[in-house]
Amino acid sequence: MSMPPPTPWLLVLGGPDSGKSTFRGQVFQRFEHRPGALKLLKSVGDIAAIEQDVNRLTRGLQPMHTSSNTYVSTDFALVDDTGLKYDLSFADFDGEQLRQMSNTNVLPALWAGRAQRADAWLLFLRIDSIRSVKGFMTHPVLIGPRADVKADATLPTPSTGTVTEGHAIEMIQRFLFVRGASLRNRLHSPRLAVLLSCWDELANTEKSLLPMDLLVQRAPMLARYLEANWESDELRVWGLSSTEQPLPAEVPNKEFARKGPENFGYVVTGAKQEDRDLTLPITWLLRRC
Repeated sequence: MSMPPPTPWLLVLGGPDSGKSTFRGQVFQRFEHRPGALKLLKSVGDIAAIEQDVNRLTRGLQPMHTSSNTYVSTDFALVDDTGLKYDLSFADFDGEQLRQMSNTNVLPALWAGRAQRADAWLLFLRIDSIRSVKGFMTHPVLIGPRADVKADATLPTPSTGTVTEGHAIEMIQRFLFVRGASLRNRLHSPRLAVLLSCWDELANTEKSLLPMDLLVQRAPMLARYLEANWESDELRVWGLSSTEQPLPAEVPNKEFARKGPENFGYVVTGAKQEDRDLTLPITWLLRRC
């Protein structure tokens, strides 16, 4: 008698304001109201954790930022378009937790356990705010004193919303370390999907690029790190616009509310196509778990 496949666990990664909560609420809307590659059989967990986000989206408002020190997970019973069934754990948390791990270099035991258990990783990057790390290959090193630079001058501090590719690489390496993953050979597991969120806010010249090409342009060190350490079949980069437009925090977008949040949002595939099925990245991850 064959054993049923193990329950897929999805490790969600992403810093503050990277779009995790909005995507989670919108994916739930797809599961329930507009099935694509995945549809909802039943909710097998407490959905109270996402009800507030869903209610705000339904009213045409952006979800609130996740409260500090929050980690909530909802389990979904899903079926794909081939009839395969999945029990999926999808978590939401405040991105400051990952920032604190980076600052302190301390990884809580609960996070270590999640990294070890999950064979599907979903990384959110707000691509319009990520900044590349300056290196001597791309930015010349200045030697000797300069008349227009004071001796005690300090480097500018990145703004709170700025994420460097170095931070992202450190985060990934930290979780791979506790997982015991070796980088002597390219990784087959965990399977990694990278979502470049807020795609709708990019300039048209950037929107015309493939998601991976945009990552190479915006964060070349991060892109090369991923390409060098993952098997090509186990890594995929998507563009993501969960709502197709910035939503207000207080005054509802009546047109968005009238049409319904399940009718907004898209992912950009490797063929530069906008697909309204927001569940596609999750489907891709789960089918190889």
